[in-house]
Amino acid sequence: MVANSGGGGPAFIVKECFAGTIVNVPGCTYGPHMQRELQIVQLHTGSMQVNIDGRVTEVLPGQVLLLLPGHRVYISSAEKAETWHRWITVFDYEIEAESLEMLAVLPQVLAASEQMTQLIDILVGLHKQGAANTSAGHTLALAAFQLYAADCRKSAYSETHPAISQVKTLIQERFQEELTLDDLAGAANLSPGYLTRLFHQHEGLRPRQYLWRYRVERGIELLRGTGLPIGDIAERCGFKTSYHFARMVKALKKHTPTEIRSGDLE
Repeated sequence: MVANSGGGGPAFIVKECFAGTIVNVPGCTYGPHMQRELQIVQLHTGSMQVNIDGRVTEVLPGQVLLLLPGHRVYISSAEKAETWHRWITVFDYEIEAESLEMLAVLPQVLAASEQMTQLIDILVGLHKQGAANTSAGHTLALAAFQLYAADCRKSAYSETHPAISQVKTLIQERFQEELTLDDLAGAANLSPGYLTRLFHQHEGLRPRQYLWRYRVERGIELLRGTGLPIGDIAERCGFKTSYHFARMVKALKKHTPTEIRSGDLE
């Protein structure tokens, strides 16, 4: 089955694709190998050092990585923590040089949008049902690459203050730890009061609110993608108790962790 699309984004024919999820043990490596596939990788926990043709890029939780054919790739996972990631791989495809060039100029790493996370959710679910490599799966795989390009454009057009980016990076790297407002402000070399005003202006949230929302999103990813006990998930995501985690999830998502894990969202 094939899928194709136009409309200004990268378009190609998908002939065979795969979607998966895995939790790697600390220190796991992959490669080096010559990349032949079109691939999107979403990281949920741990970290990755990705060496592409000698250039090293770090991938953090909440980010997606774009891998394209024709490059030598070596990936090493975090040395002291498990690394959970999910991916979409297009093995067999037909792509015009123009579309490949459109993908090649995009940033290699990008913050995962809610839509991208949902799209990967669906594709991994289809794979578990044995239906990823179907016409529907091919269409969704193509959509993931087009969404990546669209998210890159959206990111480029947004005017983010450098201090906001610095604080977000700190949160992505250390959200499991106890972070105070002073810690966040220190990362941006700003006073806590000024950072709070700046963050509210750009994000509509205070810095600590953003931190807790980020922790909740990472926790929900673990609820949906792993069988870890809720208490372990709470601890991994920076919550002191499972009760605090459950209360925050309920407040932000209107459902309990148990309901989200079971899919009972009526």
